[in-house]
Amino acid sequence: MTVHKSVDDAVSAWRGAMEILCNLLPDGIVHRGAHGTYALTTGVPMAALNGVFSLGRQPDLREIDAFAAFFSDRTLPWSIQIRSEASRDALVEIANRYGLTRSYPIPFMTRRLEGVKLSIPASTDVTVRRISKDEYRIYRHAVTAGFGTPKHIFVDLTRPEVIGEKGMSAYLVEEAGTPVATSFGALMDGCIGVFNVSTVPGRRRRGYARMATMAVLQHGQENGAQTAFLHSSPAGYRAYESLGFETGETWQVFVAP
Repeated sequence: MTVHKSVDDAVSAWRGAMEILCNLLPDGIVHRGAHGTYALTTGVPMAALNGVFSLGRQPDLREIDAFAAFFSDRTLPWSIQIRSEASRDALVEIANRYGLTRSYPIPFMTRRLEGVKLSIPASTDVTVRRISKDEYRIYRHAVTAGFGTPKHIFVDLTRPEVIGEKGMSAYLVEEAGTPVATSFGALMDGCIGVFNVSTVPGRRRRGYARMATMAVLQHGQENGAQTAFLHSSPAGYRAYESLGFETGETWQVFVAP
């Protein structure tokens, strides 16, 4: 499998996971364009989880512009995201016209899972486990603490319907029975996506986020995934590199200031 194809497959899996998420949530909306553009709305008040996503290697400017108009009169935070620098000047003009005057890059990272041995470091006091949908409140509390966000941000993302959906898996790292880190996996078309990796304050720099990430990778490998993928924040980039992830491409994100 070539690197190019591996990244394209991972991007397709990311889009598939996002569509499933949108369809599970009460305010979710999915619109597909004919030329690789998608309007995806989760209803979660985070710009990165709503907006116009150009997922082809060559952005279709007319399609992006038309889909952006869908969000122009909505109060929900949203973004325009593209996979490459192609036609960036024209995209800046479109984004600015809709008030999305700030931009930043975000690495889309991948890791091959075939033929490698994955293991979670053993500890007598620390356990990693996949949770059931009935434990969503515990998971929601841990994710909220880990990311330091208002409580309402993760309400929809941690619904029982999401945690219990086929292909989705949520994990807790617990120290002496107390949740200290989280992760979430989305298995899709031979790929596993890594999401919601967080560690609660006071428990950071102990390898717990690494353990949570490895739990997702192991689950993917055991269920036939050949590639893992994720979007990395600047803070997590080196940690993901140490886990074998490489930047497949860098997306450009346009948001309101």
